[in-house]
Amino acid sequence: MRVLTTIILMLLAFGSSAQLSISAGTSMLKQFQPTKPWGGFHVSLEIPRDDAISLYGRYTHHFKQDTQDPFTPSDYMIYVEPRDPNSGAIGEFIGATPSMNYNIIEGGTRYYLGNGFDYGWAAYGGSNFLLAFNKIKVEYDPYDEAIFQVAEASRLDGSIISLGFGLGGGAKYSTATMGTFYLDLNVAYMIFAQGNKNPLFTEMYNPLIFSLNLGYRKDIVW
Repeated sequence: MRVLTTIILMLLAFGSSAQLSISAGTSMLKQFQPTKPWGGFHVSLEIPRDDAISLYGRYTHHFKQDTQDPFTPSDYMIYVEPRDPNSGAIGEFIGATPSMNYNIIEGGTRYYLGNGFDYGWAAYGGSNFLLAFNKIKVEYDPYDEAIFQVAEASRLDGSIISLGFGLGGGAKYSTATMGTFYLDLNVAYMIFAQGNKNPLFTEMYNPLIFSLNLGYRKDIVW
């Protein structure tokens, strides 16, 4: 709810309109490196300035994805140490599988060609800015948690925040009775990224991302 409120305020800051469009659908994100794609969903708001130009804001959540090779039990080996240094227990290495999700807030301008924003077939394109949040979580192979704990130097959990700019384009089809169906593709480059001192920052994260969105738009006119 807080994300939707942020998007509404962002759009209204650019201007007012007697029409507001609400969209939702599925999304897929791929980094420019050999990692698995991230699947997810999006919700967005769009305000047409006229039949050819609109302002939009979108929130996308991509579910966590790991980097695990299906033919190996774990991607990384981490060290667990005795909780009590005087217990006589000896530390050991266990397997760990990290995963990362994506949360993206984006906004920008779209330009429509063809029948325009409201009716029929049209292509659209434009520029946008993005604010992304990544959360890295780790699943560990079983170990005796009553005796051992993950050594602080071996922890892989972390987070990344980044800011970038991109270009996007797509196509839509609108009818008065059914609403609008759309498909768009975006490419973005994150010019700034800040994360904790985590070795996975460079292994799981790439500044160049591609996203595909398929969804439905409903126009509200007052």
